[in-house]
Amino acid sequence: VMASQRKFLCPLLFSNELPELPFDPKLLEYPFDSERHYVYRPTTLEKEEKQIMLNEPNLGIPISIIDPLAYYCSLEQKETGLDPADLALFNEHDREDREEEEDESLVSWIVKPEYMTADFREETLYGAPRHWSQPSTQFRDESMLLGTDRDVHIEAIEQTFRDAQDTPVHPHNPDLKPVEVIELLPGEELWGQQFNHIVFEQDPSPPKDYFDTEQVSAEDLCLWSLITPVSVDDQDLAVFICPKLNEEEFQDIDIFQDLEPEDRAYSAVREYTFTIAEDNRNVFITMGDDGKATYNYAPTRMVLKKRLKKRGEWFYPKITKLREIQPSDEDEAMLRNERRRILPRQLVDEPEDVDMDSDLDSEPDDEQEELAKAHSSIFGEIDDSDEDSED
Repeated sequence: VMASQRKFLCPLLFSNELPELPFDPKLLEYPFDSERHYVYRPTTLEKEEKQIMLNEPNLGIPISIIDPLAYYCSLEQKETGLDPADLALFNEHDREDREEEEDESLVSWIVKPEYMTADFREETLYGAPRHWSQPSTQFRDESMLLGTDRDVHIEAIEQTFRDAQDTPVHPHNPDLKPVEVIELLPGEELWGQQFNHIVFEQDPSPPKDYFDTEQVSAEDLCLWSLITPVSVDDQDLAVFICPKLNEEEFQDIDIFQDLEPEDRAYSAVREYTFTIAEDNRNVFITMGDDGKATYNYAPTRMVLKKRLKKRGEWFYPKITKLREIQPSDEDEAMLRNERRRILPRQLVDEPEDVDMDSDLDSEPDDEQEELAKAHSSIFGEIDDSDEDSED
């Protein structure tokens, strides 16, 4: 007997779908931080996407859909306050000792993708961020705002002298008070010298196997090191040479200092490529033994970047002997007078043993009077009685 095939006479469709919303979706207020459970920063495309706003049309029919009795609070309930368990729910997101990890937990499925472009990488220059290496343009912008009116510039200069009489205030922390205010004047002794500001890409000290750390420090070697220019294949380079401490003769930097310049031995450590820029605002301050602060200019700024040598390239000897060449009196006097022309001649004591030409040693009377006026405006009048008493 063959079994008869059975079928459902009425097939049923089983489903568990949510019913459709009987109203249009509206914008509800979300009182919490949108990134309290995850950290996601939308892209520019997502920010520029315009969302469709569904506003409820105003029909002019006042309909009260909230029962005010459900939110009624009696006087006894106001005095009692909320239950501590309910109050903790309100204060959970407002307390200060809350851990930030709870809100900023990272999840793998909602991480922003990383693009391999230069837009997301901070531009660097010689090992320093770009905003550190750029010079400040605050003073330049302020001078441009003053315009070309002479009286406005004079008033701005006089205002700086009036501001100097006030107590200095820290620009970021007004609670900090100055312990001592030191007057800052031009450096009289070093004003005629020419200084360069040298910036290294990394620590210029020689490697540890170059010297004995127990006998000499890396700071002493750097202080007595020299930078000499060389030219290789029409390329200007700078070679950093350090004192060569011979183990058989001496191993102390003090002995090296007492040697004559012709007897000192140096060894080249590394080569640098350099860029030179002129910056007339570069100023350095020195403190003397008498507690006075003076400033001088270092208008030339040289940035040294380590150069990678090619295989088998060698263009300087391991041990180098240096010979000191003294400049002629005329060249040295001309260079010194060019830089000291800003300051009055009374501030600079010329050496007596140097015999210079009459055109370098003498100045016109009109120029001496102008320099004397500049001296009196900066440093005050010179009292001859004080000079006689010191003698």
